[in-house]
Amino acid sequence: MTKILHLIEKEKNFAMLARGEFESLAWDLAADDETAEFVAFHRAKGDFAWFGGKILGIRDATDEEMEARPHLKAGSRKVIHFQILPEYRKQGMVRWAGKKTPGVTYKSLEITE
Repeated sequence: MTKILHLIEKEKNFAMLARGEFESLAWDLAADDETAEFVAFHRAKGDFAWFGGKILGIRDATDEEMEARPHLKAGSRKVIHFQILPEYRKQGMVRWAGKKTPGVTYKSLEITE
């Protein structure tokens, strides 16, 4: 079974940690979302992923990270640490899929057998 977390990210809101490793912040994730093995960032649901890869870890956003984003609703926000994979950067490789979270329009968790 493979789990891919699909997220709408239009602004390239990433921090590079090391060559090929990035963090994306600050996401409102459900417990099930945090079990994903891969993350795919899309500009829109109809677009293929333009960035993403293998999830290396998920952590809570720090107070400092949240203070830099006053427009985000307060709460438990998560930071996704991932290693980029080529198939997540090539047009036409990873399409938006999965079950839409009710009432939420920016994320979807795809589970394949």
